Amino acid sequence: VVGGWVGASLFGVHAFKHFLDPVLEGAQAVAVSNRDFSHSLGAEWASACGSIMVFTIGLFLAYVMYRKHTSLPDRIASRIARIHRLVLNKYWLDEIYETLIIRPIFHFSMFLWRFMDEVVIDGWGVNGPGRLLRVVGGIGRRLQSGDVQAYAFWLFMGLAGMLFYLALIMRVL
Repeated sequence: VVGGWVGASLFGVHAFKHFLDPVLEGAQAVAVSNRDFSHSLGAEWASACGSIMVFTIGLFLAYVMYRKHTSLPDRIASRIARIHRLVLNKYWLDEIYETLIIRPIFHFSMFLWRFMDEVVIDGWGVNGPGRLLRVVGGIGRRLQSGDVQAYAFWLFMGLAGMLFYLALIMRVL
């Protein structure tokens, strides 16, 4: 209620009309030169009186419809059923917003969570090296039996494999 009176013209005096002039000097230079975009005092009073009249008529209609003749809103709604349903559902803007904005963002976020976070970051990045080392350690544990003869056997097999590989290479060259 008070906010509307802040910029009001009281007897032709505009308290805040030139309040932002120091800030907007550059913008005023860009604006069309030698034109005054202000309006008259009569236009301000006409606008103020018009809005008060609209408020008063709305208040009167609300009193008549909801206090005096309580069945009137239902009769009007049944006569203009399509318009009433359109306005009642707020032009379905919430449903449109839900379908076009919220759901795609939600599904994309779920993809980022399920795939990027759980699979890529947690699976491969955080837990992946640990799993790999567990598998390699499990294989290494089976090879580490404590039997020195088995170690000598595998050492001999590795040496034989390397000599065989070198013999193949020398033969090809």
